[in-house]
Amino acid sequence: MKKQKLVWAFSAVLFFVLVVGIAYFLQVNRQRTQELQEPKLIQEARPTPGSPKINIQDQQKAVEQSRETITLTDVSGGSSSGTATRSFDGSNFLHTLSAQLPSLGSDQFYEGWLVSTDVNPKVISTGRLNATQTGQYALVYTSGTNLFSHPQVIVTLETKDDGRPETHILEGSF
Repeated sequence: MKKQKLVWAFSAVLFFVLVVGIAYFLQVNRQRTQELQEPKLIQEARPTPGSPKINIQDQQKAVEQSRETITLTDVSGGSSSGTATRSFDGSNFLHTLSAQLPSLGSDQFYEGWLVSTDVNPKVISTGRLNATQTGQYALVYTSGTNLFSHPQVIVTLETKDDGRPETHILEGSF
């Protein structure tokens, strides 16, 4: 009988600890979810000690002034078209691409590329283009490296994800 009471007491304590643990877990997750859903505005950039003060508006103007836009031309004999942008704010390179392209087969994808103008050109994949709800294809690529030395933009039709450009569809240069 004593053993049975001990088992019941242990079970009650275990149940209580479990309920308190679940309640705590749910509360912490609710707070984290709420924090992630609340938009936060950067009101003031706080530079590290000894670094120069940066005016956010001036930085945004610099990004806008460094943004370039080009038109991409179909080189495959079709009627595809697109636009590409690039900008660099001193620490972040941003490249966007939007294109009107034919629908793809199940084993195909479109890929974006940036190409340097060196004697031995360097090719950087900017990733796969994603279909949008409007029927266009789009891509956003960011890098911590200034890639203004890669002014040529290419969109290819790919069947293999092997890091090598296949059939060129669109091209343009900044």
